[in-house]
Amino acid sequence: MTRQSAESKVAQGILQRIRSVVATRSELADLLTQLARSMPKRVFRRTDLPAEEFLEIYLDEARYLFEVVLPYLGRDVRILEVGGGLGLFHVLALAAGANIVSLEPGAAGFSLFRKFGLELITELTGQPERFVDGVVEELPWDDNEFDLVVSSNVLEHVSDPARAVCEMYRVVRPGGRLLHSCPNYLFPYEPHYKVPVLPCGVKLSGRALWRGFRKDPMWESLNNINALMVTRVARSLPGARLRFHDAMRLVLKRLGSEKPLATRHGLLGRLVLMAPVSAMLRALPAQLLTPMIFEIQKDGGGIDLP
Repeated sequence: MTRQSAESKVAQGILQRIRSVVATRSELADLLTQLARSMPKRVFRRTDLPAEEFLEIYLDEARYLFEVVLPYLGRDVRILEVGGGLGLFHVLALAAGANIVSLEPGAAGFSLFRKFGLELITELTGQPERFVDGVVEELPWDDNEFDLVVSSNVLEHVSDPARAVCEMYRVVRPGGRLLHSCPNYLFPYEPHYKVPVLPCGVKLSGRALWRGFRKDPMWESLNNINALMVTRVARSLPGARLRFHDAMRLVLKRLGSEKPLATRHGLLGRLVLMAPVSAMLRALPAQLLTPMIFEIQKDGGGIDLP
């Protein structure tokens, strides 16, 4: 059995433990129900999701991030997760041997996520101090603290994505990496709401095309992060090496195997899975597609991660 296969097997066991904890602790199930009801209807197509179904959606997302990060995991690799959310990826990475700290803001709009994540991490790890309250634009760590800084579906919600990338680069050590998955708004599609948007113009699209979303806190939190912005910021960072991964391979895999994700994206998801369309998308440069997975390695010495 390869190391990655062994780690994936460990992950399956952890996911089952998470399900068991939620099933036996009614206060955690209640928090998930509250979160489901607080979400805009357009995001999950309904706001009355049972706690178990809501949890499965986020478990799929945690598995996705775990798969992206797995090639870089190793014993005692020091990881900063930006956007700890429900704490699901945190416990997966910890079980795989990583030395992980997760950052999640406790401000309005995130307090329920943070409350659940803190409870889950306390229950499963006994280390609540690893779940830190804060924002990515002002990280509370010294320079060169981490081997890896990761996130999934987080950077599109930060108030200043360029500053966030600079801050994350500051705290990663020479030889370490930033590894993030997020929408690429060069592509004219908003994946949370499943609607077309103007390229690099989410806010303008809200004013011109989707006025019903303008007072929606989640929509208002979206910025215009895109591959050009990431490239520009990376070029300003000393010793930075930028690479875009083939995210479309994972997208097609997820749409074909994760029923909740395929259901949320409806007709578009089915269209993407059609052979001619998927072949066309796979042929396009990763920088033009959404989501994007980008990696920025800090040069200047140190030992490269796997």
